[in-house]
Amino acid sequence: MDPLGAGGALEIKSIPLKKYAPYYRDSILFDIEEGRIDFSTRYKYAAGEKEPEVLLSGLTFILNSLRLKKAEENEDFARIPNFSVRETDVDLNKREVKVGRISTQKGDFSIKRLKNGDLNVLNLFPSPPSSASPSVTQEKPVEDKTKGPERPWTVSLKNLSVDGYAIRVEDQTLVDPVTMTVDDFKLLGENLSTAKNSKGKLSLDLLLNKKGTFSMAGMVGVDPIAADLKMNLKGLEIGPFQSYFTDKIKINLTGGAFSTTGNLSLGMAENKELKTTYRGEASLTHFASIDKQNAEDFLKWESLSFEDLNVGMNPLLVDVKGIALTNFYTRLVIHPNGSLNLQEIMVKEEPKKETVPPA
Repeated sequence: MDPLGAGGALEIKSIPLKKYAPYYRDSILFDIEEGRIDFSTRYKYAAGEKEPEVLLSGLTFILNSLRLKKAEENEDFARIPNFSVRETDVDLNKREVKVGRISTQKGDFSIKRLKNGDLNVLNLFPSPPSSASPSVTQEKPVEDKTKGPERPWTVSLKNLSVDGYAIRVEDQTLVDPVTMTVDDFKLLGENLSTAKNSKGKLSLDLLLNKKGTFSMAGMVGVDPIAADLKMNLKGLEIGPFQSYFTDKIKINLTGGAFSTTGNLSLGMAENKELKTTYRGEASLTHFASIDKQNAEDFLKWESLSFEDLNVGMNPLLVDVKGIALTNFYTRLVIHPNGSLNLQEIMVKEEPKKETVPPA
């Protein structure tokens, strides 16, 4: 054949992942309890003048009934009933990957922040082997200066759908561990790409701790990082987060819900660092607290609202046009020395003892 070429189709169905554990067991720090893979693609190979032409088209990858578990844990940390990549083309010469659709439904993740601060889902692979000892010298490959810089790979995604996911996050670093839940997680995307100056649509909806709702939608870009998103957080109860600051205050929170709506902008600043800006409104409603010592009402209000917020990072910016407080109540106590109990709401930190170095 002149030029040399080949083409055809490849199909693999229902490959059980656990059966092939001996081949990958040493490369991961978790067990694949269950999971099956389907794969199919058309392929084309042709010898070219400078380099061969290699194309994959109509590629489909389907993962069913995946369950992942760490040996030291009793429950799966990930369950994905179905995950699919469809209508995908790969061009090795142009270094392009065009994905038609990625979809997955009703997955479940359990994330734990362990007492030492590590996340269970990050320690999934063994550490890379240590580099060779300094006494061993390795020759660097000779660079071909006649070649220009390699073209970066470009990945595009026409349609993304993640629907019905649930996430449970447990923070065990605190004296009283905190558990947060995300339900009805739905992430949709259109025309996403790593191509320079390309932007696509992205939207996210979810339920926080069974009561709070969060939604976000807008345009996003990867190169450079950019986003213009409309956000809406409603009814996030603050009580479950008290463990993060309970040792800093002398009150217990018995009520309160945070809400905010506005526009979030992300971009790269002149100093090459990420710049963020948020413009909108925020409120803390139905706030209630009791003092820890007497278990009596301490601070309460119906609504504390912040209007025309304009906050940002890089540069730091905090601008609030209006603040309104309704139905405020406090149990005010004037001590014999003239001080107010409100002045003692924060726990005083003991001054650190300076150690005198030995003479």
